[in-house]
Amino acid sequence: MTSIFRTDAFGDLASLGRNFSDGRPFPHLVIDNILRPEIADALHDEARSTLTNVDASNVITQKLKVACTDWTRFGPVTHRVISILNSGEFLDPLEKITDLSGLQIGRAHV
Repeated sequence: MTSIFRTDAFGDLASLGRNFSDGRPFPHLVIDNILRPEIADALHDEARSTLTNVDASNVITQKLKVACTDWTRFGPVTHRVISILNSGEFLDPLEKITDLSGLQIGRAHV
């Protein structure tokens, strides 16, 4: 199966590591356009159709809020992206970039 990430997303880990550690006001990292365009487009389209008629507004502090915690409503692209973001394919490069070992996923998303 082809990766969801652009082929050059993690091409220069040393540079990404410097960007992370030099981040201000605290270490952070932004990788623009990390997803392959066709994956990003499919994820966008799937999310839009998944969240149709899901309203999480509370009429007092939030208007037009959309949220969905029912994993059965998400489509195959969303499941694939979440699975990969919770796998070594994503966490291994992040450990190298951040110099943090033992990064773990949240069990609620497995």
